[in-house]
Amino acid sequence: MLIEDTPSIRKLLQRTLLQIGFSKVLCYEDGQQGLEAMLTQPVDIVFSDIQMPIMSGDTMVRAFRQQEVSMLENKSRTQKQLIVAVTANGAEFMDLHDAGFDAVYPKPVSKTTLNSVVVDYLENNRHILFV
Repeated sequence: MLIEDTPSIRKLLQRTLLQIGFSKVLCYEDGQQGLEAMLTQPVDIVFSDIQMPIMSGDTMVRAFRQQEVSMLENKSRTQKQLIVAVTANGAEFMDLHDAGFDAVYPKPVSKTTLNSVVVDYLENNRHILFV
């Protein structure tokens, strides 16, 4: 899943995720759309921008993490959702960890970086490291 408000960046990241092996990338333009989607359909990984209209990425993740606790308790979800922040503002890194993001990567994100996230965290089942 990709949540990004800038169409050109969204298209570039979507194309890159497809190139590294994802068969489908669900795309949303703001945090509200992303929150609604995350609550209804678990995905392998969520990449989210931070500064977006309607609902910011950090607000979205805080709201999702609050609801995720009960979803895990009542077994409507079997594992914690992996959520990665993609931001151009390096000053936000620690605040994003506190908001509930599992990792943060600076823009522009390269194909190599995205591939590394997939390999390290999905295929090898490693613990998330805050970058």
